[in-house]
Amino acid sequence: LQAHLTMAYITNRKNDAVLNKSFIRIAHWNINRGFNVDQIKEILLNPDSYKNKYLPNVREGKHQHFNEELNAFSGADIVCLNEADIGMPRTKYKNIPAVLGGSLGWNTAYASEFVELGPIFQNNKFNTNQYRGLHGNVILSKFPIVSAEVIRIPNFYDWYGEEVEKHKSPLEYARIGGTKLVFSQKIEVKEVRHGSRNAIIADIKLPSGQIVTVVSTHLEDR
Repeated sequence: LQAHLTMAYITNRKNDAVLNKSFIRIAHWNINRGFNVDQIKEILLNPDSYKNKYLPNVREGKHQHFNEELNAFSGADIVCLNEADIGMPRTKYKNIPAVLGGSLGWNTAYASEFVELGPIFQNNKFNTNQYRGLHGNVILSKFPIVSAEVIRIPNFYDWYGEEVEKHKSPLEYARIGGTKLVFSQKIEVKEVRHGSRNAIIADIKLPSGQIVTVVSTHLEDR
């Protein structure tokens, strides 16, 4: 477990990207598990299509802001993403970093913040062959990722022990004794996890040969 939580996983797919401007653009987005993975791909691959679909949903006074954000994000060279799932039922067992990296042809560095055990504790039915229970931070880059490392942020909350205890119903203790009444009660444990917040730090090689260092760490989705 500790070996996995301190490991950065690098996949380089693209090595011929050009930089035809005097700067690089880095975007950072908390993607909330990766439910919006298709929209992220569309923004980066076909921003005009995304604009045609979603601009009608934006209030008229916000159109300029929408266009500015869309243009800025779609022009990113490096994208840092938080809350990316791998093998979770809630995101249909997708490997979100691989889906994005493969679709875009970009390079990826990934590090797990948590091994998610919620589906197990909820006694939900899930595909044991596809379940990985991983959740973490990603760096997507047009340019080659030379190296990456993980810095674990001090853990001020016991996501395993305290979450199990917090969501344990008082009647759960009776359930252990086997009462039929409690067996019918739904006990919900939402975020039982092993791990903690982290930062993934990657060295990325630009076409000029320069190395830039990029950090992806958790941002709350607010």
